[in-house]
Amino acid sequence: MKTAKATPHREFVPTGQAIVVLGVSSSTLCRWVKQGLFEEGVHFRNGLTTKSPRRWDLHAVEQRIAQLRQLPDPLRPQAPQQPPGG
Repeated sequence: MKTAKATPHREFVPTGQAIVVLGVSSSTLCRWVKQGLFEEGVHFRNGLTTKSPRRWDLHAVEQRIAQLRQLPDPLRPQAPQQPPGG
């Protein structure tokens, strides 16, 4: 007899609650979705209709933001490299 694997409980919250917890605006979340930074079904779920609010998995979104912060910022000036022994 096979037993079902337990899956971690995922709580999806509406955008209004997500922006308070994450400290970003709803337009920022929308922009990040349009830029492809978040994946539907992983980081968020769309509502049943176009008027339904998007719901967010805060844990997955926070993990993704942490990953993105580790990437080099192309707009940040890089410190000049010192030659060895110089």
